[in-house]
Amino acid sequence: MPSGEIRGQIQGATLEAMTPDDLAELNINIVNKVKVTNLPSLGYLPSDKPEGLAILDDGSLAVLNDNDFGLEEGAEAVQVGIIDFEISSAFDPSDRDDGINIKNWPVYGMFMPDSIASYTANGMDYYVFANEGDDRGDADEPGIGDAIRVKDLGDVISFGRSGLELGEEFDPILEEDENLGRLTISSIDGDLNGDGKLNRLQSYGTRSFSIIDKNGNLVFDSGADFENIIAEDLAPFFNSNNDDNDSFESRSDNKGPEPEGITVGTIDGETYAFIGLERIGGVMIYNITNPTNPEFVQYLNNRNFVDENGQFIDVEIDDGVTNPDTKDLGPEGLIFIPSEDSPNGKPLLVVANEVSGTTTIYELDGVEPELPEVVFCTPDDDNFDSAFPDDKQFVGQEQILFTGGGDDYVDVSLVGRRNRINTGSGNDIVFAGNRNRIILGAGDDILFAGAGRGANRISLGAGEDKLWLTEDDNTIPRNPNRVSDFSSDEDMIGFANTVLSLGNKGDLWDYEQVDRIYVQLSGFEMRCDRFYRVGNCGGKFFL
Repeated sequence: MPSGEIRGQIQGATLEAMTPDDLAELNINIVNKVKVTNLPSLGYLPSDKPEGLAILDDGSLAVLNDNDFGLEEGAEAVQVGIIDFEISSAFDPSDRDDGINIKNWPVYGMFMPDSIASYTANGMDYYVFANEGDDRGDADEPGIGDAIRVKDLGDVISFGRSGLELGEEFDPILEEDENLGRLTISSIDGDLNGDGKLNRLQSYGTRSFSIIDKNGNLVFDSGADFENIIAEDLAPFFNSNNDDNDSFESRSDNKGPEPEGITVGTIDGETYAFIGLERIGGVMIYNITNPTNPEFVQYLNNRNFVDENGQFIDVEIDDGVTNPDTKDLGPEGLIFIPSEDSPNGKPLLVVANEVSGTTTIYELDGVEPELPEVVFCTPDDDNFDSAFPDDKQFVGQEQILFTGGGDDYVDVSLVGRRNRINTGSGNDIVFAGNRNRIILGAGDDILFAGAGRGANRISLGAGEDKLWLTEDDNTIPRNPNRVSDFSSDEDMIGFANTVLSLGNKGDLWDYEQVDRIYVQLSGFEMRCDRFYRVGNCGGKFFL
């Protein structure tokens, strides 16, 4: 609209002074933003003066500091910071998808914490949230209800409305039950321009816990951790409800495990967060001594789903009383008792369970002994499984592992991350996991790249190596792996127990460059260091 046509009090007003109605009258659409993080919360100082930004191939963000005023005394170069958005916000949104299906969806979770705790680290205050989420009733009834399933948006009548729709930016297939159709969302959020169409899907809770600083900036969120851990530890009972043991996936469409209670405590100088999961039950324990990099410690669940014969235990017995054989159902309140206040001189965690009416007291052993940064193997055949560490103390948590001349076995697919694994001259077997640097040695090695969540950097060695891109259709990693030093004359790649093959050019080949080819299979990416024609990659393939 030309300036001469601006009417009334809008004329002469700056954008900052205009109301939403003023902007709408001028056909100005406000860009909706969601803050993910901010630099001060990550340790940047005002004097750093960040200026340049770049998105790297792995999705991380590079931040370049300006040097208009010269370098800080003692600095050798302009600093570049790398922000790694490594924690996935994936989740399982459907109770009708015939299994565990944790992946990324176009949905925003509203934090809506039920419980909040606080603690101090390095002289600064932090707040810890259990992001449960809650609604105010059903939106397909008269009144002030806000909750509705995605597929039922047309039935919304609360607040005097007569139905909603998905915006054009959403594929209609998302409304199917096995996708987002069954997911409970808020009907009063997400219509960004008031046209009765939701441009953003906002669900209740984030199925996670978060840490914010005293200024309200998010410094950590556990993302998909809870559902991933439950999927590994209690897969047959994933996202069960707290009033029925035979309820696999029944809560996937509505807040999942539903973190509710939270408390923090200090043991031997380390600070821990204890998060109660209301639906499937149990307590997640994290070491939060470093607020920006908490570490998962343990998942406790004192609930019995089945009896000794593998039969589901009835939650209620004949008289309507909760069956004591089920033990704890629905943790609600948690209290940490430090050792100085404890009756037995040991730190305790007290958990009150709402559904079962039980109270459980855990005695906490404290921090584990300090682990070696570098682990060496023997000259013989060694077994390194991070899920079952032995006296060599390789637990797969940011360690460096050197295997030797034996035929060694290394498995970091279930537990651990960010390790550097160097295999020796033997014929080794390695199961990749999550964000590891793996360098194969001179032997004829076998590497299973489909195991774990991916995002590994893998270099093949001098021997005749075999690289399994995936073991079956269910073990395709969620994040891209990257492989280099593939020798077409020596090495082999292949797929096991799957219909996929390198003949699926449209599915597998991502792009080619002058001197290398990238092969991409869902979350897997492989680079051949020499140029070969697309469809062959110059190597030998096996199925």
